[in-house]
Amino acid sequence: MKCVAVIGGGFAAAFLVHELIQQNIKVYWWDSGKTASEAGVGLCNPLTGQRMRWVENAEVLLQNFQNFFQTTVGSTLRHYWEHTPIYRPFLNEKQRTYWKQHWKQWHQWLTFQDKPVENVKNPYGGLWVKGATWIRKPFLNHFKTLLRRHAEVTFYPHFCPYKAIDIDQRKVFHHRVDAIFFCEGASFVKNPLFRYLHPFVSCLPGQTLMLKLQNCTWHYGLIYQGYFIPWDKERFLIGATYERQRVLTPSEATEQLLQKLALWFTKVPLHRVLYVYRGVRLTPRDYQPLVGCHRQYPWLFVLTALGTKGLLYAPTAAKALVRYWLHQTPLPSQWDVKRII
Repeated sequence: MKCVAVIGGGFAAAFLVHELIQQNIKVYWWDSGKTASEAGVGLCNPLTGQRMRWVENAEVLLQNFQNFFQTTVGSTLRHYWEHTPIYRPFLNEKQRTYWKQHWKQWHQWLTFQDKPVENVKNPYGGLWVKGATWIRKPFLNHFKTLLRRHAEVTFYPHFCPYKAIDIDQRKVFHHRVDAIFFCEGASFVKNPLFRYLHPFVSCLPGQTLMLKLQNCTWHYGLIYQGYFIPWDKERFLIGATYERQRVLTPSEATEQLLQKLALWFTKVPLHRVLYVYRGVRLTPRDYQPLVGCHRQYPWLFVLTALGTKGLLYAPTAAKALVRYWLHQTPLPSQWDVKRII
């Protein structure tokens, strides 16, 4: 039986471990428990950015995401999957005109809204994204708990120091392995084995809030210069700050996010901050994931930097990387780390 080491604990690592045990691979898994995935809202959104661009191969990505919930592990987690559509208001008349002409290409996933929606500031109308969903926060911890219980998984609840890795002997601590997969997130910038990739990435801190709102009549997802996601009838997640120029203090970031309520809604509901989630996201220059093998050691692999599309990308990226390792099936060129070399 083949055996591997996986280092990391976010969506990328969890879906990779799931794919590996689906292929009857023995997994030694190191997870410190601190990931940007914990701070994120868990969006699976194929229409991204202020320019509202349809993600390349989104239909395949969405199908693989949905297929996960047909597996034994995924079926247990299905109750975390919210099917409520997300509304994307148009920013201007030009955007509205463009999508009025093109939305039917993706009619399975999109519905065009020509008129404003009640209670939301959207004079140009918008799109309802039926393929955009989100996963409630307990999902990741429950997912990892189920994986840790699997007979082929040996779990270590701490970070794996790089000095414990013998790349020539293919050993991690005393375990001899066939491959090592790094799914570290922001700590990847400290990984000495992939130092040659470090100039291509940066770390962006950010923040998400959980609010309690009174008399809020909007219970759909909303993405408009940020996101607004229902947790239940009274609690909502809003985010996220993108701190490119300087790191905001917690109070500055909170105020910035609360100002979005006035941007989104015609009448701002009474609100109270319940919790603040902070994380650091690994971001490549081209905003595409880092997937593939080391340029010198073909048994070292990386799966990281999935970014705001982490949940959308993770099931497909994990499948692609395992197939690449086992069968030399080519990786998507826009994800393959060879694009950087």
